[in-house]
Amino acid sequence: MIVYGIRSRNKVLGQEAYQCSRCQQTAYHTGVRTTRWFTLFYIPVIAFSKKTTARCGACGFQQQIDNKDADRIFTQARVPAQHT
Repeated sequence: MIVYGIRSRNKVLGQEAYQCSRCQQTAYHTGVRTTRWFTLFYIPVIAFSKKTTARCGACGFQQQIDNKDADRIFTQARVPAQHT
């Protein structure tokens, strides 16, 4: 089997307020999941990324959390409307 390359995509899960593990403040965290795919002869195979990055809005600390925990935290979160 020859793996040709890796393709990645980012998906913003939304924002949710919870206590940061670094600054101990309750702040909005933005969850971003990177979906990475192995490409085998240009055919995508199963995604292997199991982590989501959560960034604290107060101190900017980024932490990697498991996708199952991220799905639980960001279940009812939504992305705020962006102003143009």
